[in-house]
Order: sequence, then structure tokens, then C-alpha cells
Amino acid sequence: MHTIFKNYELNNQFNEYGYVLLDYVSGAVSSGMLEKILSLKPSDNFMANQIMKSLPAQTYHCTYFDSNKAYKLKVYEILSEFYSSLTEKYLIDYEIIMANLFLKPPHSGYVTPHQNMTIVDETKSRSLSFWCPTVDTDLSNGTMQIVRGSHNNYAKFRSSSIPWKYCEFFSQEENHKIFTPLIVKAGQVVIIDDAIVHTTSANFTGVSRPVLHAIAAQTQSDLFFYDLNQATSEIKKFKVDKEFWKLYSPGDETGNLHLIEGIIFE
Repeated sequence: MHTIFKNYELNNQFNEYGYVLLDYVSGAVSSGMLEKILSLKPSDNFMANQIMKSLPAQTYHCTYFDSNKAYKLKVYEILSEFYSSLTEKYLIDYEIIMANLFLKPPHSGYVTPHQNMTIVDETKSRSLSFWCPTVDTDLSNGTMQIVRGSHNNYAKFRSSSIPWKYCEFFSQEENHKIFTPLIVKAGQVVIIDDAIVHTTSANFTGVSRPVLHAIAAQTQSDLFFYDLNQATSEIKKFKVDKEFWKLYSPGDETGNLHLIEGIIFE
């Protein structure tokens, strides 16, 4: 069992199910953070057509995908401050290492089932994602849906360059019955283990669905980045720092990173 939360019951719940849902701030406070981010200038102007070097354009905006490094740093600054009291109140020695705005425009924004990237040695510690909508969310506008308890199974090494071998299984609609949709109010926070299988449906409403997202790791944890060499089917494991995760976008050059080992992709 990993010791993550200061509260014993929350820690048990998280270890068993891979997530917790917490009241955090008012909807007005979360909307205030959103307004700060919307005053910035990402490459797509929040229009959900970000051009990436290694991935096709998505139907939602995500800071992680953006090529504007100054924008990424400013979002990190805003959301690190926003989440500082959350980490201090609930978690044991965690810090924010990446921050994103996820914005689903009206009538779009489906996020396929996936696990988040592997960024720590998950046998020793866990990385977490914070997911705080600025509007009430349900299945009509793309709320969080999770496979409870799936954080201890499925893929061990994960990044945008590594094919996820469970895509075909989860692409079949009959298998979506194993997802649990979470009804999340504006200002509440879902904290998930980054290894949990999750998805969000499209936003079927006529207004945008914004979410303030951040990834946190324990301050003493080594941070890693995994990248698949398509020619050799070798997963390269790099040791990186917090600055890397603040700025990295899929397809960025990795030639100057500290290579730890190569792992055969199976």
C-alpha cells in the first residue's frame, strides 16, 4: 500500500479504487482561475486545433499539446498556486510538476480511454492527476469516467509514443459498461492515480466544458520519460526533472536527455 494521503480513510480508498472525489473550492474560485488562463495566448487560441509533431490534432484544447512554451509556463504558475492548498491539506510531500487546461468546445472533445503517462517508478510511489471542472459535469458535457481499481493493472510503461495495447478492447462500446461516470460539481476535485484507466465523453452541450488539471509527484521521487523507438521496438527510459515536464510537448526532441536504459516493447 502506498502512503499518499494524510487521512487514513482517504488513503485506503485511493489505494483500493484509484481515485477520490473531494470538495475543494467554490465554482466562483475555479472560474476565476479559468479567466486568468483564458487571458493567455496559446498556439490555437483555445480553438482545439493544436498542431503537434507526433500526434494528430485533437477535438479539445490541452496545454500539454501546445507549442507555446511561455503559455505552458504561465498555466503552470497559475495552477500550481491554485492547487497548493490541496497538496498541503491532503497529501504527504507532493508537488505539482505539470499543469493543463482541458477545454472541450461545444459538441466535441471526446477523449479516448487511456492511462496517463508513466513518470515515476510506480513500484515505489505514484503520480497523481487533479481534475477540477469550472462547471458542473455529467455525461452530457464530458465528465470523468474511470475503471475502478484498474490502477494496478494494464500497461506499465506509458507515453504518447507508446501504443496502448488495450485500445481495441476499449474501442468496443459493449466494454464501456465497466466505466463508472463521476458527477463532479464546479470546484470539486477528482484525484486519480495516473495509472487508472479513464475517459471523458464528448461535450454534447452548447457551452464549453473547462477543467483545471495538474499532475503531482512526491518531491523525493525520481522523474522519468519513456519514448518508443519505432525502428527497434525499444522503449527508452530517460531520467528527467520537473522543468522537463513543465515544458515538454509530444514530439519534442529528446536527444539531450539522460538515458537510463532500453526496454524491449512487447
